[in-house]
Amino acid sequence: DLNASKEALEEYKNERQGPLTSPGFGLLGFGDLPESEFSQSTRHALSAFPSDWPSVEYLSIDGYLDGWHSAADQLAGNSSQEWASIGLALVSPLSRGNISISSPSAEAVPLINMGYLTHPGDQEVAIAGFKRLRETWAHINVTIGDEHLPGSSIQTDDEIIEFIRSTLVPVYHAAGTCAMG
Repeated sequence: DLNASKEALEEYKNERQGPLTSPGFGLLGFGDLPESEFSQSTRHALSAFPSDWPSVEYLSIDGYLDGWHSAADQLAGNSSQEWASIGLALVSPLSRGNISISSPSAEAVPLINMGYLTHPGDQEVAIAGFKRLRETWAHINVTIGDEHLPGSSIQTDDEIIEFIRSTLVPVYHAAGTCAMG
C-alpha cells in the first residue's frame, strides 16, 4: 500500500527506525509489470497463470546484494558506508530445466540443468523488472551517489540480461523436479 510505504520511508528518514531498518529481506512485495513491456508471445505465455497471479517479487535488503555465490558478494567498499538493494524474483517462470542420468550406474551424479532464463518470456520479464527497479531507485530520496551495480554503463537489453545471468541465484524454495498437476 502506497501510504504504508510513505510512512515507512518517513519513519526511516526522520528516526532511523521502522520496517526499512529490518536486517535481511524485511520488506517483500509482489506485483505485475506493465504488459505493454512484453511481446505478444510473452503475454500469451503468462496468460496461463491465474489473472491475479503476480509476475514478480521485490526483495529489499539493508545491504549490498551482488548474488549469493559467497559471503564476499555482500562486501563492498568502505565498511562505514550504508548500502541498500532491491532484488527481483520471477514468480511466474516459464523456463524449464531437466535432470538426466549421466551413466548407467545408479551411484553416478545426475546431470542437472536448471534452465534459468531459457524462455524468452522470462528474459523479457527479468529485463522489465530490472528497469522497474532502476526507476524505483530514481524516485527514492535516500539514495546518495551513483548506482554501484551494475553501474550506469549497463543500458541495453543485451547488457542487462547478461548482468542478470551473471548474478542470478535461486530463491531456495524448490518444490520438486516434476511438473505437478
